[in-house]
Amino acid sequence: MPRKNDSSPKVHVVDTEYGQVLLNEADGAYLHLNATAALIKSRLDAGDDTDAIVRALVDEYDVDADTARRDVEAFCRALDEKGLR
Repeated sequence: MPRKNDSSPKVHVVDTEYGQVLLNEADGAYLHLNATAALIKSRLDAGDDTDAIVRALVDEYDVDADTARRDVEAFCRALDEKGLR
């Protein structure tokens, strides 16, 4: 069942077995999130800053901090470009 995103009420979130799908009801933009991206989005929604999210990714996955930071920043840009943050 879709639910509203607390940080952006025009965005609906649907959990799937592979992660999540975000849908902007205003313009139909959507983005499929794998488990890693869903973790980043949930941390953003909780108010975590980039540094905290990078630490969470380093702790959870086999990734170095520089790569995690680039991925978080790129993901945030993608959310912003699609109006999904």
